[in-house]
Amino acid sequence: MSESGSGKETYSSGIPPVPASVPHHPPAVAPIEVEEDDLSVVIAPGTACRRNGCKAIFVSDAINRQGDGEGTVCTYHPAPPIFREGSKAEQEIATCRVDHYQTVNEVHVSIYAKKADKERSIVEFEETQVKFTIYFPESKKFSRTLDLFGPIDPKQSTYEVLGTKVELHLRKRDGRSWTLLEKTSQDIGNISLTFGVGGRTGTIGAKELVLDDVNKAREAQ
Repeated sequence: MSESGSGKETYSSGIPPVPASVPHHPPAVAPIEVEEDDLSVVIAPGTACRRNGCKAIFVSDAINRQGDGEGTVCTYHPAPPIFREGSKAEQEIATCRVDHYQTVNEVHVSIYAKKADKERSIVEFEETQVKFTIYFPESKKFSRTLDLFGPIDPKQSTYEVLGTKVELHLRKRDGRSWTLLEKTSQDIGNISLTFGVGGRTGTIGAKELVLDDVNKAREAQ
């Protein structure tokens, strides 16, 4: 019971009114981004998954990066293993100058890549291609595939990582001259590179051009 300002007595149950319920909406949960391996990056056999605690070892693309076989499962995380270094956003693409010269038996390619990481950089030789990914400090890399002008012997071809560049030594499958380093669909006319006195390509003091049987027949016509 209480007394109002006018002197009248009022009665109440003593229970405060219950406010209207407000609907409760849980906060939206941001979708979880699943990091995936970049299949365009060449991986060296024996590379371990970079997720901490996972023991998956890279054997080949067919075993570890394609399909849903045992080798495509990360033992530490439900997602597939990741063998590359960092995500696409973390990798900054570098630009390197590429030069070359040839001798009778070899084509020498210089990739001007200062401070290249010798342990992580990868070079793969095929008969008609050379694929390489060169890694640098600060998550930088330079990747390229060379579609070669002529065939090479992959087993006899080598490379070396130096202080300021990476040298590729491509062993020719035959002894003919390469007009260009890479094959092209454009008409380049009668352009051809000759061998200089020192064995390198050039036009001054050049030796006789080395041709295969097909081009020898064309020259004889």
